[in-house]
Amino acid sequence: MAVTSVQAPFCLAVSDGVASSNQSQHCSKAVVKAIKALWDDKQANVQNMTSDRMYQQLSQTKHAKKRYGAAATLAMIVGTLKDDNSININIRHVGDSRVYKLGKYENEWQCLTRDHNLLNELVDEQAKDEDRQVEFTEYNRTGMAGSLYSITECFALAVNSDDPSSEPPNSTKQTFTCNRAIVSLSVLTVFMT
Repeated sequence: MAVTSVQAPFCLAVSDGVASSNQSQHCSKAVVKAIKALWDDKQANVQNMTSDRMYQQLSQTKHAKKRYGAAATLAMIVGTLKDDNSININIRHVGDSRVYKLGKYENEWQCLTRDHNLLNELVDEQAKDEDRQVEFTEYNRTGMAGSLYSITECFALAVNSDDPSSEPPNSTKQTFTCNRAIVSLSVLTVFMT
């Protein structure tokens, strides 16, 4: 796998069309274009690249009726340089596109995101009923019934922003800071399931 160096600030995003959605490739392309438009807007604060703002940007574009309901997931990493020369990493994701990290001295990929799916919601509910915290290893399990793996959050194209079924997806945001030398030697990558 090729490694490309990037300088902070940077934004890396992957939007994957939902397979059960017709013309999902158009939604994933529209999501990436919305992110680029927000990134290019010098007035926008990159720390506030929320799913709400992405969805507002996405909704400003008129989409053909035949693309109504097309859906896509998102995994995005935004890196900004801090005053102490460390890099602040913001991870935002929607659906089941995952972000993994492979550290300099690590032998295994570490999953940093929790899929938005029915199975993980049931894991959360069970832990709440048992009055305990969920261990991250309980999430993103494979080999379960396909219907439990149905994603519960995604971007979807609407004919227009006045559509009452049009709403931004919930997203998860994680933030961490790392030493600049570590970032340049580590691989942050996005995988789609």
